[in-house]
Amino acid sequence: MIEADASGLAKAPVSREGVEAVIRAHVLPYMHNHGGDLHIVNVAPDGTVTCRLDAACLGCPSAAVTVVAVVERALKVHISADIRVLTPQLEVSPHVVTRIRELFPCPVAA
Repeated sequence: MIEADASGLAKAPVSREGVEAVIRAHVLPYMHNHGGDLHIVNVAPDGTVTCRLDAACLGCPSAAVTVVAVVERALKVHISADIRVLTPQLEVSPHVVTRIRELFPCPVAA
């Protein structure tokens, strides 16, 4: 199914293969360099990507920054500005996520 966005232009659905390709190319090199890892748990048809942090990212105080400023940003830039990234193992307030987005703005308008 292909949906139209607010501009009326067609947009392709988000695929697991596309998400995994972006993660491999743009996220994992950064995370592996820091001893961390990331696994895609699910990619929903609405563009919600659920992921799990692993290795050095577990318990890292900067994990929320990594998810928002690295993972979410890469997916928004390379796939769709409408993508939403969830990491259920992190408990971060919406205020903190908003602040991270302010500090690390995505070049693609969400």
